[in-house]
Amino acid sequence: AVFLAGGGQDSAAALHHFCMNATKIRRGRDIPINIYPMYMDYGQLVKPVEIAAILEQSKVMSSYLIHIHPLRVFIDPLRKEIVESGGLLTGGDKSAYIEYRNIRYLTTAAAYASLKDCTWLIAGLAPAVMSIDSGYAASLATQTALNQNVLNVEKRIRLYAPIVQIHRSLCVRYLHEVAEDTEIHKSTFS
Repeated sequence: AVFLAGGGQDSAAALHHFCMNATKIRRGRDIPINIYPMYMDYGQLVKPVEIAAILEQSKVMSSYLIHIHPLRVFIDPLRKEIVESGGLLTGGDKSAYIEYRNIRYLTTAAAYASLKDCTWLIAGLAPAVMSIDSGYAASLATQTALNQNVLNVEKRIRLYAPIVQIHRSLCVRYLHEVAEDTEIHKSTFS
């Protein structure tokens, strides 16, 4: 699996949910799962904190049947333009908004998954309704892409986005329910 890591609670919840359901994903077989975390550097202000959070999440979730490989950082081709614009290319939150960000990063992650011969792509995509309310129009495009199986053209890489259909408050509640065992919520940026 390739884990599209963001460093916040959404990606932490997605990684945790995937690891906790690994038995079903393995279909009961006692085989290890390799997870390759990837991070998109687009010039965001919180990058060092997010990367530290991803590394901490990986330590929490690794087990003998789940091997989380070293983090791979990809540089967004638009990084220079993003940095020069203060992170604001078309509108929204100056530290985060880039039009169609999720679509671009999902396709990069799918290409990476293909190179690693993975069958899963783990992403902590936030619910579209929550994001639209916040002014993130790109999430509507992401939802459309998911519904049309844009990333699953070859029917080989399956997208694992467990929180895309739930409200963000349920995502936070989920992390706090599992926090007693993993303390994973303490290793996220958001």
